[in-house]
Amino acid sequence: MIFSLESLKNIYLNNNKIKVFRVYHNRMSSVEALWLSYNKIRHLDNSVCILYSLRYLHIDHNRISTIPVNLCLCSEISGIWIGYNHLRALPKKLLEMRKLKILDVEFNKIDEIPDVTRRFPEELVIHTQGKML
Repeated sequence: MIFSLESLKNIYLNNNKIKVFRVYHNRMSSVEALWLSYNKIRHLDNSVCILYSLRYLHIDHNRISTIPVNLCLCSEISGIWIGYNHLRALPKKLLEMRKLKILDVEFNKIDEIPDVTRRFPEELVIHTQGKML
């Protein structure tokens, strides 16, 4: 079973018509990259937040409408690609993640990006609708 592999670093599950993705064991703590793009996921399950070594999260081209605030527990994340979903807002805590360098939220329904003035502008690149803020 894939969820019992303790040395697993990368999970590629793009384009599989997945509707729900859950992490069932904290033994997957070594996962650094998770690709779930081009699926049918509506909700990013909180169980993803136990992937403490996660650095890259690709969940673009799904049907996700919210991001769990607990995603901030994945303190190693440096890139999140969540474009082409149904997001209307971003949790401010997400933007405060210290190691986050790239946040791609292109082609969502986000009206406003929370203020991140406490960060240096060069530390975080946010892609929105083909523009970079």
